[in-house]
Amino acid sequence: MSEQISRHLQSGAALVVVNVQNPEQRLDISREMLDCKCDLLLTHDGIRSD
Repeated sequence: MSEQISRHLQSGAALVVVNVQNPEQRLDISREMLDCKCDLLLTHDGIRSD
């Protein structure tokens, strides 16, 4: 997967990183990105330990 991302970046793609507080926000942002016809959408459901 990282090779695919690297190729996209080398061809001029933009990388957007969004940090949200809950799963509902993550879903909303994912839907918005897909509606904008993004080529690749990666999500990560991590637990932050502060």
